Formats: sequence, structure tokens, C-alpha cells
Amino acid sequence: MKTRLLLAASIAMLTQVAHARTEVVTYPIQPVLQSQQFAPGVALYFGDQPHPAVLTKLGEVTKSSHPPRKTATEVEICNATLADALRQLANVAHDRGANAVINIKTWFHSTVSTDASNYTCGVSGVSAALRVSGELVTVEPNK
Repeated sequence: MKTRLLLAASIAMLTQVAHARTEVVTYPIQPVLQSQQFAPGVALYFGDQPHPAVLTKLGEVTKSSHPPRKTATEVEICNATLADALRQLANVAHDRGANAVINIKTWFHSTVSTDASNYTCGVSGVSAALRVSGELVTVEPNK
């Protein structure tokens, strides 16, 4: 009886550890940008993506997101996590009078992406996480 109980507890513990293992993944940014609306009048520029001339620098901001995974696939939860973090970033930019966020980078722990096309996300069986940071600026209006 004790052996069975110990075996069951060990299996349960190993299952939890395996379920909580975090994997660092990279996904394209465009599906998130195309499916979401962020703060009105705030443009988002990733990495060294070209942007209009900067008129005013308002400082750098970092935001993070760490939602529970529930039944979402890895790509679904990572896209939702990026969307949430970008929404936070764009809202701060809007509130501070910026019309753009430039040099946006994404990262999970020590894995950083400054890519204009892809982002980095940490995902496990129970959640996803990432951070975004960017420089709040006002840029010349598009002509």
C-alpha cells in the first residue's frame, strides 16, 4: 500500500514538472499586429524597422504579460501574450503623448529579440510569458 502511494505521488510530481517546463519559442509578429487594435494614433516599430524622423524622445518603457495557458496552443497563447504586452505599451505611449514606440524588443529571460519580423516568448503547459520594451517618441506625421 505504501509503495503504491509513493509511486502515485512520484508520478504526479513528475507530471507537474514536465507540464511546467518552459520552452523559449519564436513566432512572427505580423499575425498579432493584423488581428489586434492598439491605442489609437500610436505606431509600433520593432527592432531597427524604419520610422519617421523622431521629434521628441519621452523615455523607454518595459511591460510584461504572463497569462495562464488554459486550452490554447503554444502559438495562440504566445500571440495573446504579445498582444497584451503591446497593448500595455501602446496605452502608456498614448497616455504620455507619444505617437510612436520605436526600437521595440521582446524577450524571455536572457533570450532577446530585436527582430522586426519575429518575437520571443516563453511558454509552458500552464502559461506563457514575455516582456516588451520600446522608446516612446513623437515622430513627424506621415505626409
